[in-house]
Parts: sequence; C-alpha cells; structure tokens
Amino acid sequence: MSRQIALQTRSAALRHTKRVLNARQGMEGAKNDYRAFQEVR
Repeated sequence: MSRQIALQTRSAALRHTKRVLNARQGMEGAKNDYRAFQEVR
C-alpha cells in the first residue's frame, strides 16, 4: 500500500517537474523570439 502511494507521488512529481521545465523553455523561446523580432526591425 505505502509503496503504491510512493510510486504515485513520484510520478506526479515527475510530471510536475516536466511541466515546469517545459514552461521555462517556453518562456526562454518567447524571449528569444522577441529579441529576434526587435533586431529585425
């Protein structure tokens, strides 16, 4: 029982970490796009 809870918690934490990393990458990509857009003008 406790092992199953630990597994669920771990997978949930991994999913959360992935989401955070994806969001951070998205922000970086948006910043780079914005910078490139400024340079083009």
